[in-house]
Amino acid sequence: MQSGKNSPRHRSSRLTKTLICATLTACLGAVSFGYVMEYASPVQKDLKEKLKWNSEHVTWFNSIHALGAMVGSFIGLYTIDRFGRKFNMIMCSVPFVTGWTVIAGAKVTSLFYIGRFMTGVGLGAISFTVPVYVAEISPARYRGALESVLHIGINLGGFLAYSLGAGLNWHWLAIAAAVPITAMAILMLAFPETPRWLIKNGRINEAREALVFFRKTSVEECEDEYNEIRRTLETDERISLREFTKPTLYRPLIISMMLLFFHQFSGTNAVMTYASTMLLDAGFSNANAVEIAIVAVRLTGTGISCLIVDKVGRRILLIIPAVVMCTSMAVLGASRYCDHFPRSITLISLCCFIFGFALGIGPMAWLVMSEIFSTKVRGVASGMATLVNWLCCFIVIKFYDDMVASMHSYGTYWFFAAVCFACAIFVFVFLPETKGKTLEEMEELFANHRYLRNTDSFRSKYGGIDSIRFSKPRNKEQHQ
Repeated sequence: MQSGKNSPRHRSSRLTKTLICATLTACLGAVSFGYVMEYASPVQKDLKEKLKWNSEHVTWFNSIHALGAMVGSFIGLYTIDRFGRKFNMIMCSVPFVTGWTVIAGAKVTSLFYIGRFMTGVGLGAISFTVPVYVAEISPARYRGALESVLHIGINLGGFLAYSLGAGLNWHWLAIAAAVPITAMAILMLAFPETPRWLIKNGRINEAREALVFFRKTSVEECEDEYNEIRRTLETDERISLREFTKPTLYRPLIISMMLLFFHQFSGTNAVMTYASTMLLDAGFSNANAVEIAIVAVRLTGTGISCLIVDKVGRRILLIIPAVVMCTSMAVLGASRYCDHFPRSITLISLCCFIFGFALGIGPMAWLVMSEIFSTKVRGVASGMATLVNWLCCFIVIKFYDDMVASMHSYGTYWFFAAVCFACAIFVFVFLPETKGKTLEEMEELFANHRYLRNTDSFRSKYGGIDSIRFSKPRNKEQHQ
């Protein structure tokens, strides 16, 4: 028997060029994700002046893509398991390109809304399809880093929207947006479907070929990974309502939904969408330049997260940055509450908040969602969690102005600070460490959640409430 670096198991878990190319191609979908999210901020001033939009027009334009994303998520719930992950990614390009074309040619308000809604439909489907695709083709030891690359793509898309928006009007900015998603759809034709989906659908030979393609090794050396996937799928039954009573589904589903809730109600998308207004209110004359700098900070944070996620784990990257975000929002609220607060402190607090988000819950919420569900329910469960994400996104962005009007800006920021603190507590109590575990091992992890005290996690070093809650009394363990 071989061991170490020469073992078949190790060779089948290498980081290969084809795996990197497939991830980077999928990352173009993430670039489109970020572009859609940030498109509204650099163009809203232009739209207000030229189309005479009031605040109600702006809030609908800023948020209606989230309603479209809910529709896209709902459609994707069916197509991702029925037709596959690759099919979903390619077909997402249709509503994206359609929406951007409508916006580019729009001259009346209704067409802007329709175009924005259509881009949201593509956004909703691609937001969980791309992470699922990358998770299912990645070896466990590199999955965190490869998934974090997707969030770099999201931030790169936002950076492009702000940078190009400094010199382009909404027409050309929309035309430019169609480029990355079109490129992704074309390039994805060169890559196979994920091995897990192929095995699940009885396409055994194609699954073996896909494993060999991504691992760049022989069929024999991929056999252990193939057998592990197949064993897990053979024990699965058809999805039914009864499935939702099993801890292997409801525990990860609740965790995913809560992380995406915190992701949105931390206030990040509201902050980025209304960044120009916030900065102008704080006294900055060149808001667009500061916005670009903020997006650059977010890109830097995500890059660091990508490099360290598989070393320090998911829990630490959720807990510590959430505390940083909480502190930053508390200071930002104080800056709006107190008169004559230094503008430099306001900017530093905003940058620290964005950096904490990019380092932590920004990429981690999507990474955890993509890896904690069993293969059988991954598509459906990820779609359900994504529906919650976009509902929360719509609520936060659409009613941000109303929150500021009723709670004042400082009260709104303190509300976001409280959500960030609650996120840190939730992760400490309920989220097990998933670093380095295969997608098949993840199902066993949640099935035996009460035995997690010895997992490789922050909790195993410092204790945690749920290690007490789910552990058996010592005498029973010894008796067994």
